[in-house]
Formats: sequence, C-alpha cells, structure tokens
Amino acid sequence: MIKCSEATLDTVFHALADPHRRAILRMLTEHERSIGEIVPAFPISFVAVSNHMKVLEQAGLVIRRKQGVIRCAASTAVVSTPPGTGSMRMNASGGSGSTPWTPWSLR
Repeated sequence: MIKCSEATLDTVFHALADPHRRAILRMLTEHERSIGEIVPAFPISFVAVSNHMKVLEQAGLVIRRKQGVIRCAASTAVVSTPPGTGSMRMNASGGSGSTPWTPWSLR
C-alpha cells in the first residue's frame, strides 16, 4: 500500500478532477509528447494546456523537461500489461508481470 499525506492526496485528486487533465495524462502514458503535440487534441488554448500540465506536474503525475526550445512531458505512472489480458493499466507500484516504463526510454 502506498502511504501519502492527506494534502498529497488532495493535490492528486484535484489534478484528476478535470477531464482535460485526465485526457492529457492518458496521452502521456502512451509516450512522451511536447505541448505542441497535445494542444491540437483539445478545444482549448496552448496556455490552457500548459496550465493543465503545470497542475499535473505539481501533483507528481507528470514530469516535464526542456529540450532546446521545446518542452516535453511524460507521465510518471508505470504502465503495465497484466499477463494474458492484452490490455494496459496504470499501476503506481508496477504490479505483477509488469514492465516498468521510463519516460525518456522511448527515443
């Protein structure tokens, strides 16, 4: 079991409460993306997506890095495939039969 303070849980649940942030997080579990790659998927501005990314980062759900003038982001969640299911799930601990995913390994 993962132990977190109530304040940490509040921050995470606040970040996950917005449907845009959940969709962004889903996109980032697939692979690292730049903000410019995320923006076209939503009917909101570049600034709004950037603000959503900031909330996700503050909650510890996303990490961002700067590559030249481009800001890239990736999910901090471990993505695993349960044996025999063929489906993906997010798991904070990696779970049985999972392959840990690191954000910068997909280059």
